[in-house]
Amino acid sequence: MAKTFTDHPQFMDASRAANESLRRAAIDLGLEPSVLDDFEPSCNRIVDDLTRLLLRAVDLKARRAA
Repeated sequence: MAKTFTDHPQFMDASRAANESLRRAAIDLGLEPSVLDDFEPSCNRIVDDLTRLLLRAVDLKARRAA
């Protein structure tokens, strides 16, 4: 059975970074982060995609270092 990205050992770190990035983007645009609550399904997809991307980058770095 294939592992999901949530099984990655650095999932929590990458997920926190992705969530913080979205929050920071809202703030940089002059928005209150709470405005994103109105778009929760879309935000969840964006954060999941960014988390996957960050984990792929972590894995690539590890492969290159090996």
